[in-house]
Amino acid sequence: MQNSTDAKIIENLETENKKKQTRLDDTVNLLGAAEIKSLTDLENLLRGKTLKELIQSQEVQVQNRNEEINKLAQQLDQVKDKLNFYTENLKTKESLISEYQQEIKEKDQAQAQSNQEHEEYKNQAQTALQKWVE
Repeated sequence: MQNSTDAKIIENLETENKKKQTRLDDTVNLLGAAEIKSLTDLENLLRGKTLKELIQSQEVQVQNRNEEINKLAQQLDQVKDKLNFYTENLKTKESLISEYQQEIKEKDQAQAQSNQEHEEYKNQAQTALQKWVE
């Protein structure tokens, strides 16, 4: 009979422990499992706070994180705008450089043509001069 009573007491204690563990797990999940790594963390979170105060504390933390996210998003938008500006500026400069290179190429070709014509004229003049001297 004693063993039966002891077994019943042990069974009740195990059931009670499972319920407490379930409540503890639910509390940890509610408060944020990422922030609670030990019972000390949980104790610090719960220290003298009502559930309403805990919820308000969590809401403030969420609000602060959202503000930080918004601030970072604005900074990212500013960086994107600057990147777009610099990219367009670079494209404009590349276009100007390309046009300038084309102008130089055309001038070089014109100069080469002019030099060739000058050389031909010089050769014709020398030939005419030689014929005249003879």
